Amino acid sequence: MFTRIRTLSYMCLACLGLIGQPAHAAVEKVRAMFRDDPASSIVIGWNQVSGDSPVVRYGTTDFGTNAAAYSTAASPDRVVDFRGMNNHFVRLSTLESDTPYYFVIEDSEGVSARYWIRTGPADRTDFTYVTGGDTKSGGSAFLAGQESNRMIAKLRPLFAMFTGDFNSDDGTNESFWDDWLNNWSSQTTTEDGRLTPLVAVHGNHENGDYTTINKLFDTPDVSSPYSYYSLDFADGLLHLISLNSELQNGDAPADAFSDQLTWLTNDLAASQSAAFRVAGYHKPLRPHTSSKSEQLFLQESWAPLFDLYSLTMAAESDSHMHKYTFPLSYCEEGTAECFQNFRRDDNAGVFYIGEGSWGAGPRASDDNKPWTIQSQSMNQVKWHRVIADDPETAEEVDPKIEVRTVVTVTLGGEARVEGVESLTEANKYSKIPDGIDLLVLPFFGDHIELPFQTPVGDVPSAPSDLMASPSSFSEIELEWMNTAGADTVSNIEVQMRIGEDGDWSTIGFLPADAASFEAEQLVNDGAHYFRVRALNLFGASDFTPEAVALIPVDTRERVDLIQGYPAGDAGQIYNGAVDVGLLEAAPDLVVDGLSAENPFALMFADNNSGSGDREVALVRFNQLFDFLPEGAVIDQATLTLVSADSTQDIISVHRMLEDWPNPATWSDFGGDGIQLNDVDAGLNADDSRASGIEFLQTIVFDVTESVLAWQESPAANFGWVLVNSGSDGWDTPQSEIPSPLTVPELGVFDVQPRPMLSVFYTLATTTVEGDIDGDGGVDRDDIRMAALGLRQPAEGPDDPRDLDRDGQITVLDLRLIQQLCTNPACAP
Repeated sequence: MFTRIRTLSYMCLACLGLIGQPAHAAVEKVRAMFRDDPASSIVIGWNQVSGDSPVVRYGTTDFGTNAAAYSTAASPDRVVDFRGMNNHFVRLSTLESDTPYYFVIEDSEGVSARYWIRTGPADRTDFTYVTGGDTKSGGSAFLAGQESNRMIAKLRPLFAMFTGDFNSDDGTNESFWDDWLNNWSSQTTTEDGRLTPLVAVHGNHENGDYTTINKLFDTPDVSSPYSYYSLDFADGLLHLISLNSELQNGDAPADAFSDQLTWLTNDLAASQSAAFRVAGYHKPLRPHTSSKSEQLFLQESWAPLFDLYSLTMAAESDSHMHKYTFPLSYCEEGTAECFQNFRRDDNAGVFYIGEGSWGAGPRASDDNKPWTIQSQSMNQVKWHRVIADDPETAEEVDPKIEVRTVVTVTLGGEARVEGVESLTEANKYSKIPDGIDLLVLPFFGDHIELPFQTPVGDVPSAPSDLMASPSSFSEIELEWMNTAGADTVSNIEVQMRIGEDGDWSTIGFLPADAASFEAEQLVNDGAHYFRVRALNLFGASDFTPEAVALIPVDTRERVDLIQGYPAGDAGQIYNGAVDVGLLEAAPDLVVDGLSAENPFALMFADNNSGSGDREVALVRFNQLFDFLPEGAVIDQATLTLVSADSTQDIISVHRMLEDWPNPATWSDFGGDGIQLNDVDAGLNADDSRASGIEFLQTIVFDVTESVLAWQESPAANFGWVLVNSGSDGWDTPQSEIPSPLTVPELGVFDVQPRPMLSVFYTLATTTVEGDIDGDGGVDRDDIRMAALGLRQPAEGPDDPRDLDRDGQITVLDLRLIQQLCTNPACAP
């Protein structure tokens, strides 16, 4: 038995390659980055698992894993213990341009696999690169990110720029980074061992530590360690800028954003000789999904600079979708053709692309603009071919960039990477691989060229058969027919006016194939008029004939609960409202009602205020069921708030799942505030309102689900927490504010500003057995009505005449009704 065990052990060691096989270096997560001149330098990084004295042995001849044959060795220039890894970085320099370099990593335990990299060109010559961002750490999104990684290996670009949000969480999870770096190293490396250099960009999911990108990817020291920098490729053919869109947040280092802005101004001024200048960053200035906040601060800070120094293109992420805009220039809102501070400018504008979805679950492309070329939901990356001289023109030197969208996983979850041809070193910058799924755009085909080339064509034909019908007491459903094919349309525009003399306003820019729209938050009685038109890059069609719909009069029973106002049939004054603001910056401060600290009785919602601290609000309506009549069947419940200022962020209400004192402070929630984690408060919002909220606008949230839950368990009524998606702070009055609302220096506004909970209900009707005529009692009339059907079949199982439920109206049924009658006249 002892001999047998020894034999099996020997066999197992042989299977593992530990006997008769060369030892392997204890390295993993091998990766390459550019941090200086890509034509003459590159960084090799890895995690040193064990062993010591690691060196990179390299040269221009491929000697496989024969470490001693390589002519040059380089020791690590930087070692960083970070995220559970011993990150080593070797900065190779004085390399030859556009040249393959083969290398192994040798340490005290052996030699790694053989890898190779290619330096960038020193002259203006063709090359390709990839941009994209947003991957996740679990589920289908985790798998989708790996599909996009594999596509990179098939395309063999010179480099890939990853524009932020590498993992789920806040960037501090060691296991998430372990997966991401292993996947990147193994999946973006070509079959012959070529590493794809990574240009890393900081995203909001790296905000747990603003030094993360620098420590894992050895980014240049210009911004040490906050990861904004630039690189030059192909003798000024491309100037690439990596920006950090998160440094304006209060949790970032002080002055970090202003320092970056100064650096950006200088960098743009110094790079004007480049043929193309491309910026990559995470947060889109104007996202194309309604669930993401408008980035007004970034737009105001960056867009004028981009225009001033003629940035070519901006690669954005964060929204998990695809988009192309026309070239855009910054403009003042209200000026001609200006929408959300951008106007189309084909000659001198910036081409904005994005918005993420390397692997993260695609969001709805439901927020197109007049200047949107296309948006769509899928997992995708952008593939850029930089051409030093366009052979199709007669210009002496005419460089261009071709931008393509490569679909890696469809919205339905179908992977599109398997079967795609792998490019070779010979054709990597010139061939479109067989089997690849490229997104095709109307009029443009499978790519857009920069400098921007405006196609020639006609405006689309107008939609037809517009119909409008109310779908609730605050919503109207629109439907129409599109007469132009989706391949000739960029967007569908929906406009509305209230009343015959109202002004038209745009309420939706929809994808080209949209044929319906729901107008929400309609609080005005009377006629609502609608019209629809189709747009493409050549202009707009005529509008459809107008359609009109009336919001129906709400005849439901309702109770409005407003602090200090009568409620219910008895007219009793309601005094059960409790609301308070919570400030991270002042964790023990009570922000409740009129006080020196809160002179206007406002609650706050701000994800990252100027001080870097969160602000949330709590709202609760105690004893709400005391004001509903017995037998009330709740149909709907709404929470109405008045906006005390405007915001471009998304305001959401989440059901509180734990009790809180009155008054409450930030400190009452463990020091880290209220978390949306299904413990403190619901992870998913009861309802939310998208950006564009104006001063004194009435905002209505549907909170039916919470109120129904509390009806089942009244003790669980802990109210709601009010949260803001971004840093464009928002205020709403508390229950103690004077009504009507008086605003200093602006005057008196005829608006009831206090929070209001409205409960809509019907009264349940109780059926009295034997009450055939439905008058609420059993009498001789009921006996007569039953007698008229004597010896006839019952009209269904609920026929009130068939008391014994035998399917027939019989004498026995009449006797049972007579027994139920309490009126003496029923006596036989």
